[in-house]
Amino acid sequence: MRKVTVLLLLMCFSVSFHAQTIDLSKMSVKQRDEYLINLSREVVMNFGPDYYREYKMPTVSEVKVFQDSTNHRPEILRNIGRKYYRVTYLYDKAKELFACNYAAQVDIWADDGEPKNVQFGSGWRIEFAGHPYRKWVKEGIKNNEKVPFQSAPPSSNGQLIYF
Repeated sequence: MRKVTVLLLLMCFSVSFHAQTIDLSKMSVKQRDEYLINLSREVVMNFGPDYYREYKMPTVSEVKVFQDSTNHRPEILRNIGRKYYRVTYLYDKAKELFACNYAAQVDIWADDGEPKNVQFGSGWRIEFAGHPYRKWVKEGIKNNEKVPFQSAPPSSNGQLIYF
């Protein structure tokens, strides 16, 4: 009985620990960047694993401020003024080309450490405003919710070749 009680307490503690938000401004730059890179890798691997690249170390932007006056959905409007970081995964343009200058980019809110969105080199984008990332993962990401891989081989002049 005692083992069961201890096990239940440990499970409750781990659930509450994972539910806590993370204030990235209270971390050292090294801790923050490590957290951002690990979380962004997880997001890319969950929603577009074919876009994950280890071509170079991902870059972490300086803090940015969200400004979007074009989208009037309440879940977007309530985020105006929030700060976020962007983690960018580059790719080798001599081997492949995407519509964007990156293989993947993940924006992560600075105040709670949660993903804001993920964008892929093909132009596909997934927003987590209406469906939070952690909830999506908990419910299970279906194969049809993952972004299909789209790339084009580079031509001799560095432009996309369309088939």
